[in-house]
Amino acid sequence: MVIVQQLGKLLPPQYVAGPRVHLGSNAGVGVASFELQGMGSPIGARADSGSATATWAPSEPSLVMETELCDVDEYEVRLTGQRDPALGNAPPTVYACACRWRPRGVTHVLETWNRGLSLGQPLPILPLWLSDECAVPLDLEASYEQTCRDLRII
Repeated sequence: MVIVQQLGKLLPPQYVAGPRVHLGSNAGVGVASFELQGMGSPIGARADSGSATATWAPSEPSLVMETELCDVDEYEVRLTGQRDPALGNAPPTVYACACRWRPRGVTHVLETWNRGLSLGQPLPILPLWLSDECAVPLDLEASYEQTCRDLRII
């Protein structure tokens, strides 16, 4: 829920974030856009304050590969015979990943931002793509720390 609260402060007014919780070990956050008649606010403008959302430029993707995917909302990617250099020769057991799939000319590419997670190290900031050109920072360390404070763990 903390990630949803953080995103609520970052997202342009035509986007909403909502938690998705499943029985078992999976949890996720969904972000969706909506259209209001006569809204007229461009991406990056906040309706509540009138000020623009700060521009954020994510790092370059750690892996870019051409794909044959059709235009789908959800998909699973299995890399065969290709490793992400960001994860090293012996990939970590646990990692965080952000993806963006987009057209490039007549083909499509999948771009990934993979970050290995290590005990005692800060969690990464990953891009959350709202469109081909617009991303907001998903600060996993800040959300983890806030969750720990809320639960009185720290």
